Amino acid sequence: MEDIPGIDEESVLALVNELREANPEKRTFTLLEIADALGGPGTGSASFAAATLTNEGKIVKPRRLMTTWMEVLNEILKKLGQEDKLAVMSVAVVVSAYSQSVPE
Repeated sequence: MEDIPGIDEESVLALVNELREANPEKRTFTLLEIADALGGPGTGSASFAAATLTNEGKIVKPRRLMTTWMEVLNEILKKLGQEDKLAVMSVAVVVSAYSQSVPE
């Protein structure tokens, strides 16, 4: 696993605990929510904006895939889950090269 400055198991665990304290009713936090709270590179809703394919087959807005930074965060969260420090649920994410626009 690659070292990313300012992100390690302790800082991620502390941040998740802060998120829980700030909103005790919320039971789950997504990878994107945790990444946004950490303020890492490539985070924010714009990072995962969907692409649109025109009738001419041109991509209007390319979809950014998970950055290395997000992959490292994901691995840290999985490790914290394996060590029973956090309850972590893995989910499948399907990534397609193109998305089709929905007719209006």
